Amino acid sequence: MKTFFIASNTFREAMRHRILYLLLMFAAGLIAVARVLGELTVGDKPKVVADVGLAGISLSAVLIGRFLGNTLVAREVERRTVFLVLAKPVARHHFIFGKALGLAFTIAAVLAFLTLELLLVMFLLTGEPHWHFAWNSVLAFCEALVITVDGISVG
Repeated sequence: MKTFFIASNTFREAMRHRILYLLLMFAAGLIAVARVLGELTVGDKPKVVADVGLAGISLSAVLIGRFLGNTLVAREVERRTVFLVLAKPVARHHFIFGKALGLAFTIAAVLAFLTLELLLVMFLLTGEPHWHFAWNSVLAFCEALVITVDGISVG
């Protein structure tokens, strides 16, 4: 239960972070620009739009995991709020796991938004649903979790 409370607090804190919105707007803009890049190609327009969109989703997940994961615990130590939390009956592993879980929820929410945006763009372009793009988002989420856990342990 303690881990869930720390995770929900981390999720709310990460959703207020400016860099998250910057990376989200970057990825959303890249998906929108992918449509223009598709018009400039000679070959297969939907393939170019899908490739650029999926690359934007994967890149944003990794960058969010890296930037927020590196500063997650360090910011708590810098503001000295970690001492208030650990003075309560909360074990250190609950604190670290709660931080990682909250960041995982944040990455999942961002990936869900970006995947829905790409699905909408591809549906408007081809007229067919491309549900297999959801698997790419699941794999991008796993990739971002590896990056995030590495960043939390180093940071």
